[in-house]
Amino acid sequence: LFFNLGGVAHERGVKQVTYKLWNDFGAGYKSRFFVVNFETMVPEILQKTEKKYWGVILKRLMMRAGNMVAQKHLGLITGESLAQVSSQTLENLAVINDSSVLPIYRPLFGLEKREIIQRAEDIGVARYAEAMPEYCAVISDRPTTCAKLEIVKEEEEKMDEDTFLQTLEACQCSKVGDEDF
Repeated sequence: LFFNLGGVAHERGVKQVTYKLWNDFGAGYKSRFFVVNFETMVPEILQKTEKKYWGVILKRLMMRAGNMVAQKHLGLITGESLAQVSSQTLENLAVINDSSVLPIYRPLFGLEKREIIQRAEDIGVARYAEAMPEYCAVISDRPTTCAKLEIVKEEEEKMDEDTFLQTLEACQCSKVGDEDF
């Protein structure tokens, strides 16, 4: 499940990484690639919520969307690592977890950045990550590192739920390894 914040080029780069991982480790499995164009949610967050909560709110929306897309699955897996960025402090991760009914698995949780980079190099995807710019426009210059759940929920109520639901309705799915992938 990919939340596109950077347009066609961003999606193409993520698909390259996905295909490589599938080809090297999962080609015998039917894998689907879901794309949710989260560019539509960025203005909602930036214009209607308090700046210091942007990153946490973005992640909570992603988890909610992930729950809706993965309804019949056993959980969500992320690449988050404790305190690599402000939205990944223990306090903020607890607030983000609250947005998910499904368990959230974070296999990189306790790793340092250099260890994560080494693992990416070991499996052959580091070069893709290095070539891909960061597209997250929902980062404030003074993000909270200790969000309070009740305040974040109040901020989220300021946003248009219909925009979120329409964004999810437009989710696209393709089969990894198909000719058009």
